[in-house]
Amino acid sequence: MKSPIYYREGKIFAAQEASQKHKIPLQDCYYYADSIDDFFLFEKVGHPFLVNPDSQILKIGKKKGWPVLNFQKKLGDL
Repeated sequence: MKSPIYYREGKIFAAQEASQKHKIPLQDCYYYADSIDDFFLFEKVGHPFLVNPDSQILKIGKKKGWPVLNFQKKLGDL
């Protein structure tokens, strides 16, 4: 059986399913992502973190006060 592909708003369904399974409210969850495509889930979790964000989500994240993490090294550069 193939797993569904979660995109944009669809990521909320996957997060809700996981939070219900583990009995953890989304407001207690952390979410790390980099794209405007993740905006919908950033709005639902209690602890959103922008990681090397694209310009669109960075602009929104700054207005909302979301923490921003920027990494310069790639995994292969460690």
